[in-house]
Amino acid sequence: MIFDILWRTRWRRNRLSKFYSRLIAKAARAKNRDEEDKLICEFMFEKNLVDGEIALLETLKLQNEAERLDVPFPHYSENRNAWEQGFKPGTYRLSVRARTDLRSQIRKEKRERLENHMLWASHVIMPIIGLIGAVMALLSLIASFHKAR
Repeated sequence: MIFDILWRTRWRRNRLSKFYSRLIAKAARAKNRDEEDKLICEFMFEKNLVDGEIALLETLKLQNEAERLDVPFPHYSENRNAWEQGFKPGTYRLSVRARTDLRSQIRKEKRERLENHMLWASHVIMPIIGLIGAVMALLSLIASFHKAR
């Protein structure tokens, strides 16, 4: 997980937030309002850049997951409402609502696949286990009759 790009980008956002929080608090203690405002603007700009990166990475991750599970992914040409332009020019990402909808579709597909596997297990594996148990009980019964003689 440490080498996951999305995780590292979120970690970088947290470090950025802590760094600027300390600087802003220091400027506030010094009662330097101009410096404090400048730092807040810098922080918001940097945070928007990192948040845009995170949204783009989440879009790519959801796209890979949707393709793997055969969940329909909203294409830019078909559904432009689901897309928004990134903070950096020329980048597009799914909107927050579209990412949320896609996540719920992926969860639903995973749940249906799990239910299908559980249904298969209950109809195939359980009878086989019952048959193995019955054979073992029969062999045990035969073995006890042979010992009794």
